[in-house]
Amino acid sequence: MVSTSDSYFAGTGTSDTYIGGVAWTNPGNINSSDNSYATVNLSLSNTSSQGLKATNFNFSLPSYASVDGIVATFQRKASIADTIRDTHVYLIKNGSVSGNNKSQAAYWSTVEGDVSFGGPADLWGNSLTASDVNSSNFGVLIACAYYSAYAGTETAYVDSVQLTVYYTYNPFQQCKIGSTGVSKIYYGSTQVDRVYYGNIRVI
Repeated sequence: MVSTSDSYFAGTGTSDTYIGGVAWTNPGNINSSDNSYATVNLSLSNTSSQGLKATNFNFSLPSYASVDGIVATFQRKASIADTIRDTHVYLIKNGSVSGNNKSQAAYWSTVEGDVSFGGPADLWGNSLTASDVNSSNFGVLIACAYYSAYAGTETAYVDSVQLTVYYTYNPFQQCKIGSTGVSKIYYGSTQVDRVYYGNIRVI
């Protein structure tokens, strides 16, 4: 078996009313790391954002791949320290919020940087197939809120959203001679019971 990963930026960003609050401005700006931001202004009177929903990641996993884990990476910052924290971080499966909330409730730094959620063996409480991940409706959602006694208005910025999918597959699973699947491999007249890809056993 071969274990590998693919990473892509979101192709589509929207402000999603799954979480009530202030809508994001320019949510489509999350498709690359280019200092063009999706933003939301929060204050004591408007404390919560809507969900910033990122989808259309353009994955193309083999249909026979086994999904092992998901990492979501947000390049983000806040206008003032110790004012804005994330409240919701969910995967989007079949277009809907799904699984566990991965929010760490951490304050956003005023210095733009990458903040990641999940891991190579973390499915966020979901059952995921290659088809789920390859769908244009697969993605991730983040929301944030204002946590401060300061009476001003502060801004949350998201520059990009990237997903990394870790998966395992057998590169020989669909080996065929003509239209017939290969179920046994021979070296001369001896059936081979172990095949390696580099130093990784695949059969």
